[in-house]
Amino acid sequence: MNKEDAMTFPLIASAALFGLYIAFKYFNENVVKMLIFIYLIIASCVAMAGCINLVLENYFPLVIYQVNIKWPFKIQFTIRLCDLLSYPSSFALGILYFVYSHWFGNNVYGICLSLAYESIGSFKNGCLLLAGLFLYDIFWVFGTEVMVKVATGVKGPIKFVFPKALPAPMEYTREGFSMLGLGDVVVPGFFIAFLLAFDAYNARKEGKNTAESTDWSKPYFHTGCVFYALALLITVVVMIAFKHAQPALLYIVPACFIASFGTALVKGQLSELWNYSEEKITTKYSKKED
Repeated sequence: MNKEDAMTFPLIASAALFGLYIAFKYFNENVVKMLIFIYLIIASCVAMAGCINLVLENYFPLVIYQVNIKWPFKIQFTIRLCDLLSYPSSFALGILYFVYSHWFGNNVYGICLSLAYESIGSFKNGCLLLAGLFLYDIFWVFGTEVMVKVATGVKGPIKFVFPKALPAPMEYTREGFSMLGLGDVVVPGFFIAFLLAFDAYNARKEGKNTAESTDWSKPYFHTGCVFYALALLITVVVMIAFKHAQPALLYIVPACFIASFGTALVKGQLSELWNYSEEKITTKYSKKED
């Protein structure tokens, strides 16, 4: 992700959100919901297959077939043994989810979609993205009914759902479940993962092998996790107190900023963290290894 991506993402997300709202309002709502549901299932199955391949490709790297299509478009890709195991199983589970719409399946596919996103690249990009989504979340939740309407109306893994009581109904209902938007997990999650990368960078400077051992200090990562959990707790408390849906990023974004900038201030690394980029550091250490 580059600076332009970080700046335009909230605008693109706003356009997509409002587009869905308009579709629900002026077209057959059931048809729109079904089309979105099918699209999300396909995307989730592909994401799940990718996650499974991260494990299987170490054990089944064998290339079965090389696909080379020249017309009407030039397409080249390989089919591996691990693909023959991951994609059929992912789509089989997708069919089960389509039929039964179990809330647990929704969360599993939500996790797979979350893992399919790319890195924020640099600390500056992460701050820009979080700041933009901070304003995006406040406007669409407090300023309009759009966010709540779309989030509760769309069927599929665009949110994590948690039953309020057990035994829980199989399918999500607004009355029986609490929900947390996928964006409230994905973006802060990648920001915190970036802080872990910065911890690893600091450990490598001290001569520690971060590739083969996890026994190194992770102050930025641990602080980020604690503040993220506190932000979620505050969100739930405020939601219960005011009996109104809350934009979770209203609390998560300041928590991420306090955790990262606060830790950097204590350790005297404000400038170093602000200018940190995964691409530059990866290139630097790759050259050293060569």
